Amino acid sequence: MAGSEDQRKVVDGVEIYLGVLPVEMDRGYPKEHAESSMHSGLASDVEQYHVLIALFDSNTGKHITELK
Repeated sequence: MAGSEDQRKVVDGVEIYLGVLPVEMDRGYPKEHAESSMHSGLASDVEQYHVLIALFDSNTGKHITELK
């Protein structure tokens, strides 16, 4: 997730990237697509957002996919 520096922080050797996307980006998927089921029953007149967080080891650049 490339972005501006205010969307990226490094804490204790972990790069943290933050993204915020409007749900409207997903509303156009066909009903059989997995993304469309994520928003069933949600009010369409309310602003809603996805918050995305990606973590990487700052030394190796490896994506961190499991946390303990």
